[in-house]
Amino acid sequence: MDKMFHPIVQKANREDFRTIKGPRTGRSFNIRELTYGVLDTNPESPLSCVSVTNSSLSIDLWKGCSWQCSYCHAQGSMQDLDKDTLTMPDRPLARSKFSIKEIVDALKEHPFFEPDQSIISIGSSTTEPLAYKQISESTFEIMECLAEKGYKNPFWVITKAGFPIDYKNRLSHIVSNGNPCMISFCWANNPKSIEPKQNNRFKNIAEAHKTGAATSWYFRPIAEGWSSDPKRLEDAFKKASKYADSIDMIVPGGLRWTEGIEYGVSEVRGLAMPEIAHDDNVKELSDEVWDKIFKLAAQYLPDTPVYKKSSCALSKMLNRPSINLVQLKDPIMCNSSLCPNQQRDVCRNFVLPDKKGLNTRLAAVGLSGICIDHISPNGEIETCPSFNKLTFALKQMVTLILAEE
Repeated sequence: MDKMFHPIVQKANREDFRTIKGPRTGRSFNIRELTYGVLDTNPESPLSCVSVTNSSLSIDLWKGCSWQCSYCHAQGSMQDLDKDTLTMPDRPLARSKFSIKEIVDALKEHPFFEPDQSIISIGSSTTEPLAYKQISESTFEIMECLAEKGYKNPFWVITKAGFPIDYKNRLSHIVSNGNPCMISFCWANNPKSIEPKQNNRFKNIAEAHKTGAATSWYFRPIAEGWSSDPKRLEDAFKKASKYADSIDMIVPGGLRWTEGIEYGVSEVRGLAMPEIAHDDNVKELSDEVWDKIFKLAAQYLPDTPVYKKSSCALSKMLNRPSINLVQLKDPIMCNSSLCPNQQRDVCRNFVLPDKKGLNTRLAAVGLSGICIDHISPNGEIETCPSFNKLTFALKQMVTLILAEE
């Protein structure tokens, strides 16, 4: 099957795992060798630093983080663990030998990179991108490198460190260049045992907002026993409401489950893992918690959209139909989000391509090895080879391509 793909794309249709034993119970965990959705499983390739996420292509230069959040998904990658302790380093370390230019040059030649179209996230798979001077510098150098090459691709940065004020002018210049930017301020009011760093997550959000960048409250992960009780939820909204004028949208979300996350929570730190479905990389919240969130949003941030999917927030920023076809694939999720009518109209007017059109699109990004047999009205597809037999990276790229206008 792989031989039918573009040679570069073949490398994204492979996942390698290693079995390790938990230090407390001796339980076995299957941990990926490299990042989930990585473009190239060869660590000698610059593309081993780029991965496909649900909505973007993530560039990751660093591993390790002093934030040490117990649930960090980077713990699901051997590449991001200390080889001796099998834990996430407590300070940032260079993840590879490759320069920003080498990684960007390799990425722009990859079929999955679409000029002016692909959303580029930075550090979303490995570390805090705005915590330290050296890392913040590299985060902006990545954006500037692509912008200076003439690309207008959108950028997405998720941060728990707040926005470093020294970079206001540089962010403004990137936005003025025509590169839409989303800065997501991540905070769910989790206790110190879960998130040791208890800083002001909204630091300088107003200054970031003034640059023209979109700013979102990334209200996640919310989990039973951590941050889902009514008092913690309301305390979070009370604090966030102080920054209401600078929050363009709210994106709540539950805790995802992966073996790596369970390994980090229960084995490395000895904490109780919340009772969530063992469905790899799926985030869920109960209807009860969602109801409370919507009521609090109406009380404290009544004019702010609330999205159940981060891809919807990005779609709103870009004024594009849902980049993950949420309106078709999950209409209940779509309809229950608090989304402006103008954006709903944008999504409602989207027209799916026919089989021939989608096959042509897939061939353009190196996926001619996937033949579309059927497209249903809700965006579900039947393919040869079977869609379910593909890696996440390839499946997600098919969805992103299907959702393009």
